Amino acid sequence: MRMNTCVELSYFHIGHATGGSQEWMTDPWMRLGGCAALAAVDSCIYFTLFCRKKRLCPFDVHHLTKDLYRQFAMVMKPYLRPRHNGISKLSLYVDGMTEYLRDRKNEQLRMEMFPTGQALADAQNALTEQLDQKLIVPFLLLHPISSEWDDYRWHWFLLAGYRRENDRLLVKAITYGESEWLTFDGLWDTIHADNGGMILYHFE
Repeated sequence: MRMNTCVELSYFHIGHATGGSQEWMTDPWMRLGGCAALAAVDSCIYFTLFCRKKRLCPFDVHHLTKDLYRQFAMVMKPYLRPRHNGISKLSLYVDGMTEYLRDRKNEQLRMEMFPTGQALADAQNALTEQLDQKLIVPFLLLHPISSEWDDYRWHWFLLAGYRRENDRLLVKAITYGESEWLTFDGLWDTIHADNGGMILYHFE
């Protein structure tokens, strides 16, 4: 990993919000548990706007509004539908997103699962390599190691930047229309192999 490096990816805004937000959802299930679907929606919008990828979005992402974002979220809902236990496995996200991409006739975007339980250094390298390639990273956190991360419990969010600070890796997390810098080692669980992890995107 390169030292003294700061990478922040460009991101879309709707009004004053960075990305979309579950709080905008009028569908009760989406408002309660639509985080995986919205991570997929944000991913599609991001790749369309900043990587010039086609056939990812059914709407004009160059003129986004809260209403269009809600409509897109409802298009994504059947593929990554909220459920009582949530989208609690990386494989559920990959399966749902793959089906969506197939229906959109865009199968260039591939996904690789990088679950927790692996060495912190390996996870840091995988993450920074993705962000260096301008590929955002969906992250699933189920049981935070510390109560400091309770806002991210059982939650999908996006990572869109990293920087070094006092020999620790900080990552830029985006969720609920806001961004926040978090310590990556606080998010990454090297003990439990079933505590979520990262989705690594690849284009063919």
